[in-house]
Amino acid sequence: SFCILSATQDTMKLLVVLGLIAAAAAIEDSYLNVESFKGFQVFRVSPQTEDDRNYIKVLERRPYYDFWSEVRKDSATVDIMTPPEYIHQLETDLEVRGISYEVMIPDVDAVIQ
Repeated sequence: SFCILSATQDTMKLLVVLGLIAAAAAIEDSYLNVESFKGFQVFRVSPQTEDDRNYIKVLERRPYYDFWSEVRKDSATVDIMTPPEYIHQLETDLEVRGISYEVMIPDVDAVIQ
């Protein structure tokens, strides 16, 4: 049973990496046309109220953020990738509004290499 659990965890890790690669490829065709994702971070944001979700929808319109999940009424979390030059801005925007977050991926480039 340990081998099965380990294989399942390995499969999940592979799926996450493949998902990151697909997301990175898709981003190359968008506003964030970059050679490298060095320093890009993925934030897991936890909206608690409808006001939080509405504010995150405002952030979604900013072209330098890449939303990896949709903002929905039943969303417990929303994942947002940001380039290095906008990390401080996102942290400040979320902190001012009192919206909790954590850095899920500290360096996207390191994960997809």
